[in-house]
Amino acid sequence: MADFNLDDLNTNLPRLLARFEAQIANLTETLERFNQRLEVEYDRQRQDIAANRSDIADLTERMQTIDVTVSEVIAWTKSHDTYACPFVMGNDNAIRMALRQKMLRHFGLDDLDTLAVDAGINPEEIGGDTLTNRVANLIEYMYKLNRLSDLVRVCQRMRPNVMWPFVLHEFHF
Repeated sequence: MADFNLDDLNTNLPRLLARFEAQIANLTETLERFNQRLEVEYDRQRQDIAANRSDIADLTERMQTIDVTVSEVIAWTKSHDTYACPFVMGNDNAIRMALRQKMLRHFGLDDLDTLAVDAGINPEEIGGDTLTNRVANLIEYMYKLNRLSDLVRVCQRMRPNVMWPFVLHEFHF
């Protein structure tokens, strides 16, 4: 068994205690910083929760103003044209397709010459033997001239009871 030396203990004990005190002070400081970060994060999350609750209340209030059932939407859809909405969103192809379907449904071959003249186009420049070809050619011709909205305006003037697609822009390259 090793001899226990009281003198060694008396000389080393103050150094050990000083090291322990320094480590405890360091850990205490680290805990305080961590606690401060937790408090900041807690406050931020509390604010986020309050904002989310406010958003949920606002959305709930708005949802209560919507008084349309699914069956009403289905009934409306069945009673209207596929492209009855004047705002056809999407790419240029969707707008041209909607316009083509409307024109094929509401114009005859004879009407297209009048439509072309009213749009400021010589009907001879359009070409096409059938209604389908002539409508497609007219739309493509006006599209290339960046004048699709002019064509829609003439269609609206000639058939005002039809819901024509709305051209949002005409800049394509």
